[in-house]
Amino acid sequence: MKMDLFKTYPMMVLVALALLTGQAVAHVISSPLEAVDIARIISGATCETKGRASFINGGYIYDGFWHNEGRYVVTNGKIIVTLDNGLERAFSISKTGDVLYMEQTALTCKR
Repeated sequence: MKMDLFKTYPMMVLVALALLTGQAVAHVISSPLEAVDIARIISGATCETKGRASFINGGYIYDGFWHNEGRYVVTNGKIIVTLDNGLERAFSISKTGDVLYMEQTALTCKR
């Protein structure tokens, strides 16, 4: 069976362009925030994720699959959470448009 390249080549080009365009659209540019910017946004606010993590006035509460409490501090591009049991975890903070993200999770802040 002989394949006609003149019939299949345009289809291959269209598929390749669709894949490249899809990847470009899927990649949204986010920018890390300085400590001052993060502190300004979350200071005096109640900030929560859909995963049920809350940041309130220096305190941290997670009430999802389990329950944890602790404190947090703000550094350049990160929120560092120290749980009451001593475990510590740094979460990268970035902003895409008007939305603040903790890793890949949106962080909603209300005053």
